[in-house]
Amino acid sequence: MNDSPAKNSTSDYIVLFLIFLFAFIFAFNIIGEPDTFWHLGIGRYILTTHSIPEHDVFSYTLPNTPFYRVEWLFDVVWYLLYSLFGAAGLIVMKALISGLTAALLYLSMQHYRVNKYISFMIITGIYIIAGSFFYDRPQLITYLGIALFVFITSIPDIDNKRLLWSIPFIMLVWANMHPGAAFGLFFLAAWALEGFLDVLKQNKKVKEIYARLIVFFISCLAAFMTPSTYRLYAFLFQNVVALGAKTGLGFINEFMPPSFSQTPVMFAGLVMFTVIVIAGLRRMPLRYVLFGLVMLPLSFDMRRMIIILLIGIAAGAGITVDRYLSVFNGSVLQRTRQGRFVVSSICILMIALMFGSEIYQYETDFTGYKGIGIQKQFYPDKAIDFILEHHIKGNIFNSTELGGAVIFLGYPRIKDFIDTRLDPERFLLSEVDSAMRNPAACENLMNKYGVAYSLIENAVPINYKKLFPSPQWHLVYFDDYVQIYVKSETGNDELIKDYTYHVFDPYSFLYSPNPLFSPDAYFTKPGLLDDLQRLVKEVPYSAYAHLAYGLALIYNNGDYDNGLRHIDRAKHMMQYDPIVLLWYGIEHGLSGDIAGMKKIFNRVNTVLKHREGTTDRDRAFVNLVMGYYYYVSGLKEPAIERLKEALRLDPDLPQAQALLNRIEMR
Repeated sequence: MNDSPAKNSTSDYIVLFLIFLFAFIFAFNIIGEPDTFWHLGIGRYILTTHSIPEHDVFSYTLPNTPFYRVEWLFDVVWYLLYSLFGAAGLIVMKALISGLTAALLYLSMQHYRVNKYISFMIITGIYIIAGSFFYDRPQLITYLGIALFVFITSIPDIDNKRLLWSIPFIMLVWANMHPGAAFGLFFLAAWALEGFLDVLKQNKKVKEIYARLIVFFISCLAAFMTPSTYRLYAFLFQNVVALGAKTGLGFINEFMPPSFSQTPVMFAGLVMFTVIVIAGLRRMPLRYVLFGLVMLPLSFDMRRMIIILLIGIAAGAGITVDRYLSVFNGSVLQRTRQGRFVVSSICILMIALMFGSEIYQYETDFTGYKGIGIQKQFYPDKAIDFILEHHIKGNIFNSTELGGAVIFLGYPRIKDFIDTRLDPERFLLSEVDSAMRNPAACENLMNKYGVAYSLIENAVPINYKKLFPSPQWHLVYFDDYVQIYVKSETGNDELIKDYTYHVFDPYSFLYSPNPLFSPDAYFTKPGLLDDLQRLVKEVPYSAYAHLAYGLALIYNNGDYDNGLRHIDRAKHMMQYDPIVLLWYGIEHGLSGDIAGMKKIFNRVNTVLKHREGTTDRDRAFVNLVMGYYYYVSGLKEPAIERLKEALRLDPDLPQAQALLNRIEMR
């Protein structure tokens, strides 16, 4: 099957560069993973103590929990990169790994003389389907490792004698960076079996597969040369058994099955590659057939497996498509004008899809997904600075997604309550889930672990005022991403006295309909203006602080000029936040800028349409608000249009129906 590749032309290098560039751009995203920070914290701990912890030293809740020393080498390398180059170093390295993975797949296909345009389409298709899985996490090493094995084993045996011996070394490094090395072992096993069957078919001499068998055997030994030995590969299995498949993995988005409703491109692409694998059962080398047949069922059950599947079978898929598009002794794509036109059109379409998706992301992404930086939702550095600077005493309760940042930014002065490592024994998950739904359960949890203060995120619409009620609990810090509540009689009474916000309630401001429909009543509450004036001074970097203060100035003092100035500043700071945009449109519309209000309202709907986690009910409520303010502004037709859209999204919205009836009766 492996023939010596043809001499490379200029166009081959151009296609290779384009593939590398596209894959690089796909992964060139800001750090947006909560896991990243505990990886950095563990890497720092290993380098400073010259040891790998055997028990959990980062969380006070389960101090005797065994620490599974998986991924330790990745943690060290990742922290070294961060210490030398900051966030930019991690982002560029992630993008380079993505680009190198794609380039290796392309070169692998060239070893099989797969048409370069077919290779281009297969690889770009993989990235369109599942390129979003190139997170800044150790699974990157598994993607690169599989691509390396695919590349090395695609080289003809006669040319590959020296390079084969790099495989055990790659496996040794891989196994110490990510347990996904198990997939590499399986790929090598399929490759060795393929050679053995070739001998049985008398396609090769017995001595020609000795190298394969020896390389596979040494790689198996290397795969267990880690601090965790066999526990490395039992880790995920233990997680599932201890917590149950649904409890242990069901809440993690990437472990959910792909579906047309949630991930239509991913699901459709998986079906397409399934067809290619079935069609290529007799055409592609056995290693790709076996890898595909085992990984396909896993991919339909867990979307995280899709990218591993696609990388492992990419070369085989290219071979299959190329063979089916060949006619007799020549390729349709190379030998006919119609074939070249078809493939050119498809390649142009793939380029348009990839660049189009990137450009569209820049226009609609409210988090600023591309570029150099850190997504602040998972990195509350200012809040943790507040905790450290004011020496808040006692045990912390933190949201699960914030645990990594607590470890990286606060350890050893702060030990976290829970984080996303989720070792098998971390049954806190169910306790925390129950506590966030019920005030009594929350109180029991806080008392059980002696919690003195809490660091919780704004992104989840939970009424923390009910979970942490006064006079026991006091809101002492708020910004665009997190809140800090401190409990009385925990040694922090001086802090409570100086920093408590007595009237301001983040949940009511961000998620309650009252401010939107009754701003005159809400923003004139006694003491609210004083709270917001202090808030905007203490957290001048908060868009929500400026928004709330601006609205209070307008409705409490009638100070439209200064109020709009603060609202404009909030919009400048958070250009894609729907709450900020909605208020910006309302207040500018009420001030006479009707055209501006229409433009901003349209933008809000665009952001909500593409914002992950937004439900039809959320969008219906926002359209109800828009309809109401169009009506208040005397714009009957736009009001009717928005209210009908609200009812289409949520037919059980009585406020929308009542307002629509009132407008239509006039």
